[in-house]
Amino acid sequence: MRVAELLYTAREDWIAVCKCMILDPTRHCDIWPWLERLPTASLYPVLVTSASALVAINVTQFALIIANRVQNKIPEILKQFDSTISLEYALLGALYQLSQYKEEETTPELSTELLEKYLTLMCKIEPENVVNHINGPHGCRLDEALKIVKQSNHIDAEAVMLEKLGNYQEAFDLLLNQFKNHLNMYCQDKAFEKEAIITAMQLAGMCRRSAGSLSWMPLVEVVLKTHSDSINENVEKLSGKLLKIILESLSGTTALSTVLEQILKHPLSKSGTIGDIRQLLAGVLTHSQYEQTLVETTARLVSLELHKALKTSLRDAGKACASISLICPICRQILCQSTNYVAIFECGHGYHLDCLGEPRSCYKCLNAKGWAPVVTNIIRTSNSHLERKKILPPEFMRTKNFSLSLAPPTSVPDLEGIF
Repeated sequence: MRVAELLYTAREDWIAVCKCMILDPTRHCDIWPWLERLPTASLYPVLVTSASALVAINVTQFALIIANRVQNKIPEILKQFDSTISLEYALLGALYQLSQYKEEETTPELSTELLEKYLTLMCKIEPENVVNHINGPHGCRLDEALKIVKQSNHIDAEAVMLEKLGNYQEAFDLLLNQFKNHLNMYCQDKAFEKEAIITAMQLAGMCRRSAGSLSWMPLVEVVLKTHSDSINENVEKLSGKLLKIILESLSGTTALSTVLEQILKHPLSKSGTIGDIRQLLAGVLTHSQYEQTLVETTARLVSLELHKALKTSLRDAGKACASISLICPICRQILCQSTNYVAIFECGHGYHLDCLGEPRSCYKCLNAKGWAPVVTNIIRTSNSHLERKKILPPEFMRTKNFSLSLAPPTSVPDLEGIF
């Protein structure tokens, strides 16, 4: 095999060389450096011809070479897997994982059509991963993603997409029907309780996220009705677990009092057969009281912190600041000869108020830290600080004449020598 590889290399028949390396298991680790050294014009035919075998050897390395070298040929390469959807799904998954890492030259740009195709294949091959995928950055159009999961009859994923589109009631009804089916199957010993518990948690979470647009009572009524229609002890225990999940999810919501009132009116609450309902209600009320105490304590601590911050600010505002600057660092004029306001920061540097920009901060300190350049292009819009403003008298005194003048001469007797 190595001899044939050398002969094909001399002929520059790269497709045949790649096939020789694929057929030799000891050469699989040498395929990827060899592909990296091939020119792009020779690399693409090799990848297209041996795509299935390369994906089977190492799909991550194959996707990395595609992302680095022939990213614009992804649709053409994927067409080679039309007969084997598992390999196509593996390659799309590797490319999708690479697209999540925002690194230079290694991040493939997958089109919306390819991402939707990846979701379609996932619904067929790995339906258990669909919900986690669509809860993340799946990149699909919401309407198209809803059609895909609907055609695959994936109820949980369909409910997630309906919630993303804002159809809370439709998603709730869909999951509620599934919840009823799980409970019926469990009553007939054809299903496990885990499925009903997971669906109940999904419904409770959706009710909390709906911000009051969904009613909790249909969910509670299903649990109570299932318990009343069955005499199985396991069903009673499951009903207690489900009711506990619902009540714990209700804590801290405005619907808690209404739901508790409806539960207490139910005949089962008086008999105490549904998983010791009194103990459940006591636990919920204790948890609710704890949350209320926690909120009040947090509000009190925040108020104290704000009071301390305000006290410190008022104390610092009343302190005098001594200026260590004789001239304004921006306009280079003397501060004491200015008729305008002067701003002095806590660091002691002073500036003319007209020279400061927004936000007002000490440029010398920022420049010393390397956060701001030295201001050298200040354009003054007012007169120089050396020019004194003319002081005018009040308005009511401006019309009066205050000029000095001599009084007219008067006949005053000469009193010299009298005293």
